[in-house]
Amino acid sequence: MIVSAELINVLARKVFQKYTSDESIVREVGDLLLGPDKLAEGLTNLINNKLLKLGEATEPGDFRPELVDIVMKTLKQLQANTGNLKPDGVFGQKTLHWLLKRPFGHHDRPLESLPKSKTTSSPGDSIHAVRYFIDNNGELPQIPGLPDMKVLKHLREALESWVDACNLDVKQTGSRADANVIINVKLLPGEHHSVVAIADVGPPRDRQLELSFDRAETWTPHKFQATAAHEFGHNLGIHHISEPRQLMNETLHDDIAAPQKADIAAAVQIWGKR
Repeated sequence: MIVSAELINVLARKVFQKYTSDESIVREVGDLLLGPDKLAEGLTNLINNKLLKLGEATEPGDFRPELVDIVMKTLKQLQANTGNLKPDGVFGQKTLHWLLKRPFGHHDRPLESLPKSKTTSSPGDSIHAVRYFIDNNGELPQIPGLPDMKVLKHLREALESWVDACNLDVKQTGSRADANVIINVKLLPGEHHSVVAIADVGPPRDRQLELSFDRAETWTPHKFQATAAHEFGHNLGIHHISEPRQLMNETLHDDIAAPQKADIAAAVQIWGKR
């Protein structure tokens, strides 16, 4: 169901009224409280990314006071998972900045529907070989001011960061048939328009999993390396992790580009300790 902009605006005004009238709500010192317009922008982002669910409510006439509590409870949970936001349920400037970042994505499609690979990567194998092939003649995202070889270096560092975490042998291959991860750059389809990249969730076993970067995204070295490491984590079989400040959280951290404690534990559980 599509939630109308009119309902979002009504909800934003009601939430703002609660912020300004309820003295029990304590905001983080120095974090500017947003007005209804910016608050509506944040609510829209949450709804579009299916992080905020309003039940059957879609139009202004569907508003009820409980929706305000749903918004604040949902936001508290999301803030807690970031590890760097105070879980106060308030749309402050810091929270909106985080919300408007585009999240990571992953495919839920069945792996048996994907092309077969000559390389097998199953947790039970003696050698956990992961071979990646860069599609379209080695095309990678364009990063302003960074030559292609430097972009490739960031990709290699991202993928090999998992080698330090668990028992994996990760290498690039020039043979598409030998690859069990296909890396490409493309305009992501409509259902994934809000994410920076998307990947199949493995382990690869005998299939070719995809790792796709959004061509429309504006990339920086950190954003690219962190995104590559995160999406490759999906290829290895790891879903999003709720513990705060982990590489496999749903959104990018400004200072994390490699697996953290909970990420490593999830990888070791699948692939074994190095």
